[in-house]
Amino acid sequence: MKVAVSGKYAYVADHWGGIVVIDISTPDDPWTLATWRSEGCDCPGIAVAGRYAYAANYDSGLAVIDLLGQ
Repeated sequence: MKVAVSGKYAYVADHWGGIVVIDISTPDDPWTLATWRSEGCDCPGIAVAGRYAYAANYDSGLAVIDLLGQ
């Protein structure tokens, strides 16, 4: 499991659980904001830059996720 932090959010690469976005603005009370998972996704690593998350994916190489999602 790997974690990337940007602003008030932590992005967790949770292998078969996909990507979990956690609001950490209140450290004593973090909460899950969203999850992203694709079929067969095994995400062992993640990096965040600007509005995009870049997740390593054993099955398809690299997943690029628009965090602002249109």
